[in-house]
Amino acid sequence: MDQQSIEIAGQQISYLESPGDQAASGGHLSDSDASTFAAAFTAPGSALTADEFMPDIMATDGTARSALMASIGQDRFADEVAIAAGLGRPLAVLHGAHEQLVSLDYLRGLAVPALWRGEVQLIPDAGHAPHQETPGQFTALLSDFMSDLE
Repeated sequence: MDQQSIEIAGQQISYLESPGDQAASGGHLSDSDASTFAAAFTAPGSALTADEFMPDIMATDGTARSALMASIGQDRFADEVAIAAGLGRPLAVLHGAHEQLVSLDYLRGLAVPALWRGEVQLIPDAGHAPHQETPGQFTALLSDFMSDLE
């Protein structure tokens, strides 16, 4: 997958180009478009199928998708990179090892002094939705994070 970028709040944000990009930003989705978009949520070959995400995708008002994409171009978002860089408490970033939407290289390149364990936490066998795809691994990492905060 090729890495792409978009400017948000004056920052270049990188993401991975996927076949579902057009579907994610459009209004009405066909079943085929929604299925393509849903397939990007899991690791290739995952036991969790795209069908798990279809009801939510199809229930989302197409206006919400197109308005979200339009607002990105209008810099109507807070600078999350600056917020993360200035945090005074730990920040856990959990990332599926087979993520198809968010660029791991981009996340690893951010300056986040309070990053928990000093690195992005990879969850093996997971894609964009590790909380659904590998709930045991996701919960274990989240529990470890909370324990470390005590």
